[in-house]
Amino acid sequence: MGFKLIQSTENLWKNNKATKFSSGFYIYSESNNNTFENNEVYDHSDSGFLVSSSDFNVIRNNEVHDDLFMSGDGIHLLSGSYGNKIVNNTFTKMGHGIYLRNTLYNNINNNNITNNDYGIYTHLGVINNTISENDIYANYNDFDGHDW
Repeated sequence: MGFKLIQSTENLWKNNKATKFSSGFYIYSESNNNTFENNEVYDHSDSGFLVSSSDFNVIRNNEVHDDLFMSGDGIHLLSGSYGNKIVNNTFTKMGHGIYLRNTLYNNINNNNITNNDYGIYTHLGVINNTISENDIYANYNDFDGHDW
């Protein structure tokens, strides 16, 4: 892990770089109300940002690119993560630009999602998320999943 948050609240993570880790930012177990901005994650093997069981985080103006095996995710929201804002990020050259699983009421907008196997992928229990005004192009599949 590059940066690991467990039950960590109201922090600002700004202008960091994470490279050659499984995940750049691992946000887990009620790590709520944090802000991540202007960070760069590259050469990772799993997820640039992995958000699990964590709510009301803001992830904005970050760049996640060049996952090592083209099988990881730019951002992976899972396990009931609620009310997160994913805004103005760039996700390129990965398995999934954005992967949503068992999440609700998240806002995903104004992101640039290009040159991935899947632009946005949803899987099981993706409920009432707002996905709008994203630039999604040049992916093998722009949208795919079980909940569209």
